[in-house]
Amino acid sequence: MPVRGWVPFSTLEMWEALDSCSNVLAPGPDHIKWSHLKMLMHGPTHVFTVLLLLANACLQVGHWPKHFKESMSVIIPKPNKPFYSAPKAFRPIVLLNTVVGCSMQYAWGDFVSDLCQADVGVEQGSALSPVLSALYLTLIMRLFEKDPLTHGCFLLSYVDDGTLVVQSKSLLDNCAALKQVYGVIFKLFKKFGLALEHNKSEVFHFDWSHSKDNPPVDQGYTPYTGATPLKPKLFWQYLGFYFDRKLTFTEHIQYYSTKALSTVKAMKMLVMYGFRLWYFAAACCKGALHHLSTMQHSAALWITGVFRTSPTGGVEAFAGLPPSISFFAIYLMRAFLSRFNCGTIALHPSLSIQTMSEPEIFCTSGTLFESDTNVLALTETLLPMNPLSRPGVRLMDHFADQVHFDDYKISRGNADNELKQRTKHLNKLQDKISENIRTYYTGTDASLPLSGQYQAIAAFILFSGGVAGKVTAICSAIVNATLCNDCMDIFIFTDSMASAC
Repeated sequence: MPVRGWVPFSTLEMWEALDSCSNVLAPGPDHIKWSHLKMLMHGPTHVFTVLLLLANACLQVGHWPKHFKESMSVIIPKPNKPFYSAPKAFRPIVLLNTVVGCSMQYAWGDFVSDLCQADVGVEQGSALSPVLSALYLTLIMRLFEKDPLTHGCFLLSYVDDGTLVVQSKSLLDNCAALKQVYGVIFKLFKKFGLALEHNKSEVFHFDWSHSKDNPPVDQGYTPYTGATPLKPKLFWQYLGFYFDRKLTFTEHIQYYSTKALSTVKAMKMLVMYGFRLWYFAAACCKGALHHLSTMQHSAALWITGVFRTSPTGGVEAFAGLPPSISFFAIYLMRAFLSRFNCGTIALHPSLSIQTMSEPEIFCTSGTLFESDTNVLALTETLLPMNPLSRPGVRLMDHFADQVHFDDYKISRGNADNELKQRTKHLNKLQDKISENIRTYYTGTDASLPLSGQYQAIAAFILFSGGVAGKVTAICSAIVNATLCNDCMDIFIFTDSMASAC
């Protein structure tokens, strides 16, 4: 794989990063919210330049300012807890100075503590967390294995979920052995600065005999000791599996088969006969179709067992699932082309161009024949590592200070009056642009028909003045305008700000 060099952050990249930040998040110790930074971005240009230089300098020098290493943890009680005397009944919410902190202070009501170091451990969800956990627990498991009191006992661990396994010919002997080895593991955890939550303990007996005996276990620690021992369950859930006492997995199969059957019935109502309720002509259901496509893609991945990043169309075809309407139309059209342009699709036995003689092809015209003739010229090859696709080399990355957007949103309350004022403003702007002979403007537009009978089209016409339109037309217009040697300014008039950006 080619290696790309590091490109400094551009103005556009900083804008995109700020746009993804929520304005309603609570601020950190500096009381600066993301909305404040966005307001500064709209202010003087030098403020934005300073922040951009600071971000690039931090990466180039390898230094992270102390200010960004401070955070505040707000203690919030969890709802519906029987009592709040234990720390686990509360949830700490970390408020950061925009990124991450190594110094932390706690807030409880009106009380705010002093800053204290928080440089131990890693953040929740970090990829390093399970690795460090495994390294820390490996020594404990080794010492547990070497202890003579744990002979015949197995210790299994999945991150912070541990399992003690003992076996004998008597359930009562197993209960005594479990109490003994639990005491060993508790002392080891205490020596390593760890704690076991006794109230989260569970016990389950596997028994092949016909006896219904299911004795409880005296754990030796509160709350499961003395008169309140730990009572075993009839079914045990572990890592998503349901175990029964005789390992028949009847409960496991019944649970997930019922869940799968409910899902299939729900999809039958949603996709098969229920779609007539929400899918009709001119219905605003693009988001719903996207969710259904995601669902079908997940189903195809599960059926085929391929990689998660595999293309949707190929996976659906391999799984035998009906593809989307647009893909099906392309599939049929390619079946009518000649064998040079049909790709891997089988030719239609009687309607393909390949079955026609040269005189018949010469005397016949139409869209299909034009597509067969020009399909190679219209096919664009995309390079995944194209130099123009590198971060930091886009138009807005280099010329963000020379590109300005005059976005305007019309409110619903007084739409007619605002539309007239906006039209008047744009007409005056066009007259002003036309006075400058070194300013080019272009009229552009693009059309994407709802019916599959027609093709999308984009066109432009160049004058001495500005630009308007959709993505393809805008690109073509800008390219042709910049080819003029005397071009100094380009104005874009568009009804889609997302396309212009």
